[in-house]
Amino acid sequence: MKPHKAPLVSIFTAAFVLLALLAPHAADATAKLKFKYPRKLDRLQVDFRAQPVSNVHPASEQVVFRISNLTGTLFQQAFAPGTFFANGNGSWFRYKVKPTGAAQIYSFAMKVDPVGGLLGRGEWRIKAKMDADLGQADPTRNTGTTVAELAPMTVQITIGDDPLADTSDWEFVGNTDGATVKRSRGWRLQEHFLFVTP
Repeated sequence: MKPHKAPLVSIFTAAFVLLALLAPHAADATAKLKFKYPRKLDRLQVDFRAQPVSNVHPASEQVVFRISNLTGTLFQQAFAPGTFFANGNGSWFRYKVKPTGAAQIYSFAMKVDPVGGLLGRGEWRIKAKMDADLGQADPTRNTGTTVAELAPMTVQITIGDDPLADTSDWEFVGNTDGATVKRSRGWRLQEHFLFVTP
């Protein structure tokens, strides 16, 4: 009896699945900024990991979210102490409202892993979604600057007196013809990084 041979397609399929599991998920952006002007406000969503240098408690401290670039502050919103509600075991802190079309953060969640992180003090995962006029990051609306000049953006989240921030070069999403932007769809940041304290 001839030995059974696995179909070639099955071998390639198994190899592809294994590579997909082992490879880093480069397509999963840490942050996405999508331009929707002039029909509606632009949309920004972020998903970061943070390492505070001291213990923080979002439910009892002021929380401030800010994103900026070389033109200045693109968006900022502050949350008074008591705005975030903790779940039963205190690992999740959430704020959520219905999107209204106004400039605002409508979903904000922070989760702590008490034993994780580089400093052994707990690593935080911070996720936020917002609508805002972020036109100063749009090369087609900010004609005095280039894509390269607009790429560095700073995201800062301050919990109490702990500022957590990172400045990175975001990847422009759109079409360019040399120095001329032909189509601008937004920006994305594909690195998954820990915030550093400035």
